[in-house]
Formats: sequence, structure tokens, C-alpha cells
Amino acid sequence: MALPLSALLFLGIDGAYEKQKIVFNYVRIKQNGAIMAPIGDIVHQLQRERGLSSIFLNAKGEKGRQELSEQRLDTDRRIAIFNEL
Repeated sequence: MALPLSALLFLGIDGAYEKQKIVFNYVRIKQNGAIMAPIGDIVHQLQRERGLSSIFLNAKGEKGRQELSEQRLDTDRRIAIFNEL
């Protein structure tokens, strides 16, 4: 009688542990998702900055100076927001 009860207790504890691991993994996924949006935003801003830098350089500094300066400030703001997380 003690052996079947021990086995049942073990299986119950093991099942609870497995469910706890699943919940923990969901929490980690949710936390990672919260970080991914700001990272994607930074990448997007950097790509815009890269494009504006290309325009500026190809025009030998005669075109796009203001837009590039504004984009650099915007990129820096996005990075600062991310660093506050």
C-alpha cells in the first residue's frame, strides 16, 4: 500500500513541477517580448539613419544635412528609452 501511494505522490509532484516550468517559460517569453519591441524600433531608426547618411554622403554634404541631424537625435532618444528599461 505504501509503494503505490509513494508512486502516486511522486507522479503528482512531478506533474506539478512540469506545469510550473511551463508557466515560468511563458513568463520569460512575455518578458522577452516586452524587450523586443524597443529593440526593433532602434533597429528601424538606425536603418533610417543609415539611409539618410548615404544620401548625405552621395550628395557630398549638399543634401540631407538637416534630416540626418534630426534622425540622429531621434535614434539617440530611442536608445535612451531602451536603456531606461
